[in-house]
Amino acid sequence: MMNRSRIGLLSVAVFMGTASGQTRSAPEQRYAMFQEYLKRRAEEITRNNLSGIKTLEDWKEKRATVRQQMLYMLGLDPMPRKTPLHVEVTKRLERATYTIENIVFQSMPGLYVTGNLYVPRSKGRLPAILYVCGHAPGPAGAKATYQHHGVWWAEHGYVALLIDTIEFGELPGIHHGTHDLEMWNWISLGYTPAGPEVWNGIRAVDYLETRPEVDPKRIAITGISGGGSMTWYGAAVDERLQAGAAVCATWTVEHHTKLNAVHENCDCIYFMNTFQADLPSMGALIAPRPFRILSARRDPSFPIAGYKEAYQRTLPVYKLYGVPERLSEYDHDAPHADLPPFRKEADEWLQHWMKKDDTPFEEGTIQRETPETLTVLHARPPDAINDQIHRTFIPPQSLKPRQTSMPGRTGAKFCYTS
Repeated sequence: MMNRSRIGLLSVAVFMGTASGQTRSAPEQRYAMFQEYLKRRAEEITRNNLSGIKTLEDWKEKRATVRQQMLYMLGLDPMPRKTPLHVEVTKRLERATYTIENIVFQSMPGLYVTGNLYVPRSKGRLPAILYVCGHAPGPAGAKATYQHHGVWWAEHGYVALLIDTIEFGELPGIHHGTHDLEMWNWISLGYTPAGPEVWNGIRAVDYLETRPEVDPKRIAITGISGGGSMTWYGAAVDERLQAGAAVCATWTVEHHTKLNAVHENCDCIYFMNTFQADLPSMGALIAPRPFRILSARRDPSFPIAGYKEAYQRTLPVYKLYGVPERLSEYDHDAPHADLPPFRKEADEWLQHWMKKDDTPFEEGTIQRETPETLTVLHARPPDAINDQIHRTFIPPQSLKPRQTSMPGRTGAKFCYTS
């Protein structure tokens, strides 16, 4: 385990015109110089990421370290303890070809995860899809907005679990801490809302494995936007997820900085970059499992240059494994949205790898439920910590006094260590 209290923030010193006779730069000039520094540094991070990996043996030797670093930057090192899920099914909806179960579980004590489980009437062990929702506000949670995914998967022989995000769930918490609320202490804590979202996904897989309808060796993950980012991160850290398709969620440090795309995005899109890594490190951890990157060409949140480069920098690791066909890229001339072309490409990809089924995608008629029907909870649990998870997810460090002596002085002195 790495000691979080020993990791400081990156400090940048910009020296300007302090010698005698020189004129100090104006604030606007200093700001422009700082911006240029950030762009250069971001380019170095992207260029250097995975640069020392030349052979499969190189990668296998480094993989454990990269994984630990990525977990740490998500706030998952140390990994939280797996406590009882306390699953509750609050309603069952019987439909012609599937059943919907409104479920809630606790990924850790007091952190409630609300979701809808779509179960086909098929017999036997079935493949499963974990659909991690994007940002979609509503009293029934984001899962109500994205319900068409659950219906489609259930009608095609998959168990599908759609889980709410923390910010746009039935028990809302905070995602846009630094983005909207100036919670800059998140940075010093090493906290990103991606951490508990990934943890909720890990516990969702734990739950799927308990279901008698689910084949635990055939579970995949997909989602759009914030859910697309959780698809990257979830597949990287949980190897039980056998395939993934991330929609409108791919970036590199260089291009998000250079093109100022960061201001478009929620805090949950990023890991805390203590080790100066880039998204292709997550892709390398996913390899050699099948993974598809789907992007929109008119998406200011995830510009073309970024998602193209992320693909190109992830592909060499798949080539080292000898399976370049398992990493795929698709983009469409569209804005950032959950559109039929993305659903077609993502669903066909997962169908191929989960069931070896290459039947062309047809969405058909989706019978949508009212948001009220898909609502899981009717009262807030008194012990819920969803709105405070940003305060407790990163374990605090305890300071312990250590007695020292100082040369030339009498008496004990104390300093504090963690």
